[in-house]
Amino acid sequence: MTAFRFIILIIIPILTGCIHIKVHKQPNFDKAMAFGGPEECRVYQSEAPSPGGNKSRVPYVAVTATGDSFPDSEFIKRGTKRLREFNPDLIIVQSPQTQRTGTYHSFGLYSGLSTPIYTKTITLWAYRYIKARLGVSWDRESHMVTVIKNKALYKAGLLEGDTLISIDETPVPATPEAHMAWSREKFDWEPGQVVKLIWIRPGTGRMTAEVKLINNE
Repeated sequence: MTAFRFIILIIIPILTGCIHIKVHKQPNFDKAMAFGGPEECRVYQSEAPSPGGNKSRVPYVAVTATGDSFPDSEFIKRGTKRLREFNPDLIIVQSPQTQRTGTYHSFGLYSGLSTPIYTKTITLWAYRYIKARLGVSWDRESHMVTVIKNKALYKAGLLEGDTLISIDETPVPATPEAHMAWSREKFDWEPGQVVKLIWIRPGTGRMTAEVKLINNE
C-alpha cells in the first residue's frame, strides 16, 4: 500500500504535466496574412505601457497555452513559437489565468490524501500593423471619444466626450466579436483616404464630417 501511495503522488503529476496549444483564427485572419509581416517580431506583456508604441495594430490570431506543472516562461515560449508561424508584427501576452479543474486522491493503509489539480491558461495575441489610421480612441462600451491624435478631427469638429456612431457608414462595433469582424476593413485603409464620421454631442445632437486617414506611424 505504501508503494501504491508513492505511485499516485509522484507519477500522476508527471503524466499530467503537459502544455496544450490551441490556435484561434479571427475573422480578419486571411486579410492579415495577405498583408504580410516581418521575419521577426517583439513580444510584450499586456501590462507594458503602449506595447509596440502608438501605431495602430489589429489582432488576427491567438493561441491559448493550457496545462500545469510548468512555469509561465515555458507557456509563453511554446505559445510564442506557434504564433511566429503567422509572421506577426508583435505578440502581446495576457496575464495567466488559473482555475481548479479536478482532484486526485491517494490512499495509504490508514489514511487518504486529496490534492487539488489546477490548470493554467495563458493567451497570446498576434497583431498586424495597418497602413493608415483614423487617429482617435474611444471607449469600447460607451463609444465615447477619449483621445484624439489626428488634428484634422479637431478641425472637423470632433471633441473628447463625443459619442461615435459610425465610421464610413459602418456602425461602431458594440461587441468584441463585431469589432473583430469590422477590423477587416482597416486592412484596406490608405493614408489620405476620406472617411465619413457620424457622432453625437450631449446638448447638440447628431453631427457629421469627412476626414482623411493619416499614416500609421
